[in-house]
Amino acid sequence: MMFIVYSKYSQLILKSNYMNICIGGSWHGSQLLKGQKSNHFLAKDKATGQHITYERFVIKYENEVCTFWIANTLSRLEANEKMMFYLNQLKKISES
Repeated sequence: MMFIVYSKYSQLILKSNYMNICIGGSWHGSQLLKGQKSNHFLAKDKATGQHITYERFVIKYENEVCTFWIANTLSRLEANEKMMFYLNQLKKISES
C-alpha cells in the first residue's frame, strides 16, 4: 500500500512500514531513496555552500518504523516539532 502526502516543501511518498525523511537544511522534506547504513551523512547546500550533517533518528510509531535524518542546524525543539508534523500526517492517513 502506498500513500501520498503533500507538504509545503515537497510531495512525499510514505510506504507502509517505511518512512525515510530529511528534517531541516536544504534537504528538508526530501525522502532518501536508498538505505543509509551509517548513522549520519553529510550534505552540501548548493545555495550557501554550507555543509550540513544529518543524523539518523528512528521512531517506532504504531506499526510504522519512521527514520528521520535530522540536520545539525536544528535545535531539539525544532526537530521535534517537524517530526511531529510528519507523524501527525501518518496518523491522519492511517485513520482514513
